[in-house]
Amino acid sequence: MKICPKCSQTYGDETLNYCLMDGEVLRPMSGPTDDSARTAILSQPDVTAANRQFTEQQTARYSLNQPVKKSRAGLWLLAFFGVAIVLIGGGIIALLALGFYGAASRGATSKTPLPSPAFSPFPTFAPVPAPSIAMPGPPSTPSTDASYLTMEKFNQLKTGMAKSEVERILGGKGVEVAPPSGTAEMKFSVLKWEGVNYKSIIITFENDKIMTKSQVGLK
Repeated sequence: MKICPKCSQTYGDETLNYCLMDGEVLRPMSGPTDDSARTAILSQPDVTAANRQFTEQQTARYSLNQPVKKSRAGLWLLAFFGVAIVLIGGGIIALLALGFYGAASRGATSKTPLPSPAFSPFPTFAPVPAPSIAMPGPPSTPSTDASYLTMEKFNQLKTGMAKSEVERILGGKGVEVAPPSGTAEMKFSVLKWEGVNYKSIIITFENDKIMTKSQVGLK
């Protein structure tokens, strides 16, 4: 048997540690535990009536205030959704207006043709004619002294060398194999220095500078 030291309420449940009326810690009850004692204790004035009334009032007040809080939360939620709808609607209208304005601007711009470029940034190269190699046939008239048509002279010719320097090494001007071609900025020509027994040096020039070279029968 346990008793509340505050309201003197008794409890027969030994596992109960707190008073159900006021929450006070229960204490073991000493002395007689017969029915007369319990009757005498229960017949005492109910000192917890005021506490029960206060608890009921607090519970009623809490239950009355609770819907008010819910309603306020609902109002805030409705206000948030209202603002979100207004912002989304305004954004959609702005996007539509920008799209219409952009379409109108593109339509106005498309009516004015763009000027074509005056020149291309990439130069156009004319095809370089392949050097012709003399096939065996009747002896041709030599155009260069045979003493200049040697492998030693051929090896002195380097890519990028000027035509004037080539003519100095080979002892004179060569014979055009094909007409000059190309553009004003880039000209191509093919010249041949030929001796007896078909010994020859053929050079392709780019802007009067060696681009490629070949030889036939040199020693």
